Amino acid sequence: MELHGGAFHDNDASAVQLYGGAAGTLDRVTFRAGAARFGAYLLLDGAGPVTATDCNFLGGSATESGGAIFASNSELTVIEGAFIGSAASAYGGAIAVSGGSLTTHDTTFGGFASLLGGGAVYAQD
Repeated sequence: MELHGGAFHDNDASAVQLYGGAAGTLDRVTFRAGAARFGAYLLLDGAGPVTATDCNFLGGSATESGGAIFASNSELTVIEGAFIGSAASAYGGAIAVSGGSLTTHDTTFGGFASLLGGGAVYAQD
């Protein structure tokens, strides 16, 4: 799956969902004001590699974990991204990772909330 440019606004389920080895490239995509149970913008389960370059994740909320992104047993890289103002009721105000890997380069995080842990990023093996 490849997304180059564009925007997702006001979604009420995970905007992009990748499962079972699906790979993805996101480049210059903006996500704004989304909500979901897990990962308002990206829900990854056994996915990868997934690379997000120069993407903005703004104001996402999750009723469980991963205000912007939830990744389970997936390989995720974020390059020059911005995560601003996301919240999760449980773990990872911006990103929650359960198994797999997360790598970030030159990425900005600001204005997060999570009730149980990982204000910006929460990771567990």
